[in-house]
Amino acid sequence: MKGSLIFSVLAVGCYAHPSPLVAPLPSKACESGNITFWSYHVHVVFDDHNDTSRGAALDFQRKFAKTFNISTAVDPVKCDDTNTSHGESPKLCMIDNDWGKFSPSTGHYHSPACPFLQPEWAVFLPAALFQTVVPWFMQHRPLILDVVVHPNSGCEVYDHRDWATWSGASMVHGFDLNCLHYDCPGCNGDDCAKRGEQVVQSGQAERCGLKVVDGSSGGVQLKLVNKAEFCIKPCLQWAESDLPKWLAECPANCDYVRTDPAKLRECEAHSASALSLSELARQSC
Repeated sequence: MKGSLIFSVLAVGCYAHPSPLVAPLPSKACESGNITFWSYHVHVVFDDHNDTSRGAALDFQRKFAKTFNISTAVDPVKCDDTNTSHGESPKLCMIDNDWGKFSPSTGHYHSPACPFLQPEWAVFLPAALFQTVVPWFMQHRPLILDVVVHPNSGCEVYDHRDWATWSGASMVHGFDLNCLHYDCPGCNGDDCAKRGEQVVQSGQAERCGLKVVDGSSGGVQLKLVNKAEFCIKPCLQWAESDLPKWLAECPANCDYVRTDPAKLRECEAHSASALSLSELARQSC
């Protein structure tokens, strides 16, 4: 159609996870070297289809809980570490029981659960207890089990992929990095949800001459309907800087609005077109 332009890139999958072990966009902030490890997670990975492996993992969990006087159960309220990068951390507690029957209220999620490709249980570890807890895992880990310790810095991809330390057979395990939600120093899920409201849900696309439409090959995307509005300075700033930064730092951004169909459609259109918008702004304005 004359006077309009449709553009898109491959949509960022929120739940589809099209290719395990493919990282989201590189984060310059996370590669800066100026990163704080606010806390840690210790994950014990096992084979839930193997009685010996599962039995060893659950015995090991009970032994750990008894040694450090905590419960093997997960309390999502008391063991909520979503604000740990802001200095609000819980005490040592069980953070995951990702095996067995699905029950979020008790910490049993679908197995495997993001970003793991195998069943696991995990502990939230305050930074002050690292020297006490990690050596215990090193000394007591059954050889049939694998243990990974990773930091929580706000750079989720880097925390799991680059900065994790394994005891056991790390090469036989992998992560689905596509399902990680945020990738910026000091960020947490709430930060990305708020950023999505500001960058995506604030109506900026409409003010910048864009419209959400169905894509020709499925999915949704943004359609440019008014180039004059798009090429003004605030819109160029939004298209060339704000939107790509949101996509890079909050790669699984649309998970936060999955229960709201209208917001989800808006979010997925922005995710699919963010990089094309940036390129269009450089070439056409």
